[in-house]
Amino acid sequence: MRSYTLEDLVVRLEELIDAENDTHYSAGEKRKALASAIADTWGKMIHAGLGDRFVKLAEFTTVPDQLDYDLEDEDVIEDLDFLKVYQLYVDEGNGTRRPLERISPAEVTCFKAPVSAVPMKLYYIPCAPTFLTEEGEFDDDLTFDGINGWEEHALMGAAVTLKLKKEDDPSYFYRRKKELEEDMVFQASQDASQPARVVRRRRSQRAMAWYPFHGQVSAYGLRGRYLELYYSYPWVP
Repeated sequence: MRSYTLEDLVVRLEELIDAENDTHYSAGEKRKALASAIADTWGKMIHAGLGDRFVKLAEFTTVPDQLDYDLEDEDVIEDLDFLKVYQLYVDEGNGTRRPLERISPAEVTCFKAPVSAVPMKLYYIPCAPTFLTEEGEFDDDLTFDGINGWEEHALMGAAVTLKLKKEDDPSYFYRRKKELEEDMVFQASQDASQPARVVRRRRSQRAMAWYPFHGQVSAYGLRGRYLELYYSYPWVP
């Protein structure tokens, strides 16, 4: 773990741009610049393949004949921080989890809402930390995990923002930020033992393997802020 509090990052940012006593920047501006830069770093880390590190689990149960589930509802995502689906499973009991595949809107003709209550496990990548309390105030004790020193990328981004505000030259910080992005992509894989495998599936074989469960949930879709759950009828191998 390489977690740093917002207060830690503010101190490092001030040292970086020599702004410990600079009245050009308010305390709020420094924190806003860091929060924005961390959101950018978060996106770069996920794009580089580091999203596995942040995966969280949400568990909920389907409602019979309900198709849509609001990903901004705490009954589905308790922490209200959903960004991307990592993997969605049906909990079949006895430790068995059945993976679901996403379908496109053009494929929903032979699907309808699940007809029974089914326990679901949603592994998801959360959005970047905002460092804000429910009252909208910055909490200096909230943290960001830079994993392998990638908090430096966020610091460089925040430095660029503040330097531009003061009309100073941000070129050094911008160049360093780009160098870190290249390094992030190069070092992204978290499994150094072997390359990822391509999983080849045939639809009929996949469906037959889960034939005893075909009346529950067969697939999912995403539409805006809603997760759509489907089951297929009639079942065709």
